[in-house]
Amino acid sequence: MLDEGETILGLGNQFLPLEVYRHLLIDGRGFAWIDPEVFPRYFADDIDSVEARVLAVMQRPVAGSILNSRAGVPGWKKLPSWSLFGVNDRVIHPDQQRWMAQRSRATTHEIEASHVPHLARPDEVAQVILMAAQEAVKGE
Repeated sequence: MLDEGETILGLGNQFLPLEVYRHLLIDGRGFAWIDPEVFPRYFADDIDSVEARVLAVMQRPVAGSILNSRAGVPGWKKLPSWSLFGVNDRVIHPDQQRWMAQRSRATTHEIEASHVPHLARPDEVAQVILMAAQEAVKGE
């Protein structure tokens, strides 16, 4: 939930650094991914271990340049927003997610989950999506 002109790296630097970033692998073209050996521990430690290992080897590298790309005008400035995140997220600091949600005046739901709450707690995530959809229909 970046604001216009912010970068992922710039905003992230305002919060305690997370250890996962010491385990990024970067190739010669500037693409980055989390070391598959530690991926389950940081990204998805609350799902089935086999599923977490599959995610680790199937992750798609991202261009490292995305971390310094400036965000455009955010939708949350004009539209109602919802935020759902895991309080045990070890990829995006939960304090950062809380701060962004508050700033954007999002309806916020925190659940006991890692970076992948949709995999760890699918029923809870589905309930939040349904609540958001019902609110959107009421607001029309």
